[in-house]
Amino acid sequence: MEKNLIRQWLIAKKPKVYTVIVQVYYSKLSNLKTALFIEWLANELQVPKQSINKASMSSALRRFRAHAVKRENLSKGTSHAKNIDTFNNELPDRISFE
Repeated sequence: MEKNLIRQWLIAKKPKVYTVIVQVYYSKLSNLKTALFIEWLANELQVPKQSINKASMSSALRRFRAHAVKRENLSKGTSHAKNIDTFNNELPDRISFE
């Protein structure tokens, strides 16, 4: 995605701008701590560091990682299917309440 567009969205405080930033720059963000990434991003986009909200950036990163884990679990097929196979659904002949 073009830097100018992201810069304009960031300055205008458009919704989901931090989600877009995390998606575009995830490899760089995963290598740096959030504070260092914000400094790098401010230099990269040529915006003031104060215009980048650290809490919003962290939240977007958490959401991105949660979605990645969810997609990974779905692709592995980890579901309740294995529990259904092991569930005993036979009725006993006699029930004891002792």
